Amino acid sequence: NKSLKDSLQRALSNKGLTLVLTSAPSTFRLDGLVAVGDTWSGGQSIHIQWLVMDGQGRRIGRVDQINKIPRGSLDGSWGTVADKAAAGAVNGIIKLFRRIR
Repeated sequence: NKSLKDSLQRALSNKGLTLVLTSAPSTFRLDGLVAVGDTWSGGQSIHIQWLVMDGQGRRIGRVDQINKIPRGSLDGSWGTVADKAAAGAVNGIIKLFRRIR
């Protein structure tokens, strides 16, 4: 959880977004839900769903990522997997932010 959160925060900051810890009417909220699928020979599936809400908690939209990864990649710290997931999600998340503005 921490690796993915940290990676996404870095990716959003690198795109010029200011991150805050408290919500206000002018802020967005981003929640990430992760589901890891069963393993098969050499791999497993992962589904990350990013939910974007406005400052009042109304859902703006979501970004879904569904991938197959090498089995065991998520055992322990996500490391580079978190960086890749964040890089793959950041542009879609920013598009949702822009849609409401």
